Amino acid sequence: MNVWLVLLCLASVPAAVFPIRYAGKHILRRAQQMQSQLGIVTDRFSENLGAAKEIRASVLEGTRDRPFRHRRAESVSCADEDRQILQLPLADD
Repeated sequence: MNVWLVLLCLASVPAAVFPIRYAGKHILRRAQQMQSQLGIVTDRFSENLGAAKEIRASVLEGTRDRPFRHRRAESVSCADEDRQILQLPLADD
């Protein structure tokens, strides 16, 4: 009786292994597909976040540049005044 029970148990192992291997391959293939799709979504998400930073930077560029434009205009006018001060009258021969 024990011999038949052992043979029955050993015969049931291949019957359990093949469906498990099939299911494992199917699950692995599906997991790889999902990982690929998730990579695409993550790439697009990071691209969108980067675009928002670029837009924000370009919007702030004008507001942050305004004080420097004023200073630049002042320095140009000061340079013109310095040139006028340094110009010596030419001697008439």
